[in-house]
Amino acid sequence: MTPASPSEKEQKDALLAAYCYTKPVERPPTPQVMPPEHAEPFEAACILLLQLPRGQRSRSSCKGKERCLELIRKLRVEEEERLADAALSS
Repeated sequence: MTPASPSEKEQKDALLAAYCYTKPVERPPTPQVMPPEHAEPFEAACILLLQLPRGQRSRSSCKGKERCLELIRKLRVEEEERLADAALSS
């Protein structure tokens, strides 16, 4: 009995594997950006501009609440009375 010899397909695969070489991906250098000299005051101004609409929104919601304050008080009193009645009846 003779030792099993590799088939033609196995020989071709081995030959292709020896010649097949994939190049590593070359990455371009990372660009360097110089920070601007006015970064801190500019950043502080941006933060202030972002906070202004938020403050305005909270102030406008408070104005709406102030307009309805009497109704809110009336509803709270009615709710307290209802809870007191329910506690007495049970």
